[in-house]
Amino acid sequence: MIKTRTKYSKRFNLSTGTSSGFYSAGRNESAILIRGNERTLQTITHEVMHTINRYWYGQVAKWLNEGMAEYSETPENLTNSAWVNHFKSNEPLALTTLFEGTESSWRKDPHQFYSSSWAFVTFLMSENQELMSRLLLLEAENGCKELSIRDIQLLYGGSIAALDNEFRRWFRSIY
Repeated sequence: MIKTRTKYSKRFNLSTGTSSGFYSAGRNESAILIRGNERTLQTITHEVMHTINRYWYGQVAKWLNEGMAEYSETPENLTNSAWVNHFKSNEPLALTTLFEGTESSWRKDPHQFYSSSWAFVTFLMSENQELMSRLLLLEAENGCKELSIRDIQLLYGGSIAALDNEFRRWFRSIY
């Protein structure tokens, strides 16, 4: 199976690292290494969420796309998320850092970006579903354009610093 995954990823020039699945937006295609365990089901859910996001919203900001995919793996039992352990010794990124993250910064520190995306989407889903809805509606309207910090501020109705403070208060109360 590993050989097949490696062969597949090389054929399409995709970087898979050690993950058991990946999604290619350019091909709108997911590939998953089936192992017959709970992690496989989580990986399938994660990769399918990328496909759904692409179909419904078009070009989605990476932090939102990955955060939704991570959140979808354990939406009913968030304490089962692998990120809970990560946050025992780490804080989430500042929201400006998360929102402005480049492909290079995601590759350099993937744990911090994925975990912070998961935490922020979890915050939105539990504390501010209205903002989450507005973000998704704007993504759907834009189609080819990702959300900017300015877009987020306008939808939130306040500064990113205020949103970050609200997020961190929630985060500290949970973790």
